Amino acid sequence: MFTEVQLANNGQTMSMILAMIGASPRRIGTGLFVDCGFNFGNCVDKTGLDEHWFDESDPIPAYGVADSVEQFLEKFKTIIEASDYGYAVGFTEVNRSEQSREGGWRWHKWGEYIGKREPQCEYLHDEPDIESIVTFSVLRTKTKIR
Repeated sequence: MFTEVQLANNGQTMSMILAMIGASPRRIGTGLFVDCGFNFGNCVDKTGLDEHWFDESDPIPAYGVADSVEQFLEKFKTIIEASDYGYAVGFTEVNRSEQSREGGWRWHKWGEYIGKREPQCEYLHDEPDIESIVTFSVLRTKTKIR
């Protein structure tokens, strides 16, 4: 099931860093956040959450890339809602138009791509047919909640 988590009170320094990288997390549903920057764990109070929970047999990936938040939910919502553990997910949109011509966001650093498109290039900036993607990061409760 999706579980409610609180946004972290990171103090002034971390809040400034998150703001500088464009991270201004906002809740879009129970346990669902967007605009998290690239480290969802820095945006929430991790009390009761296990950042290192992932195991290869779990059908929910700890992180990855999708075409949209909706696509992630289509693929994993039923599995998460049936689980005895609680999950919280942070998403960050990455737009091709905002990427540098030299470097920028690369596919191989962000986990499995679960989308429907066919990435052709190493860098998002160079992709001819992909305008944007979302990265996702999944946290799970340390213990079962039901």
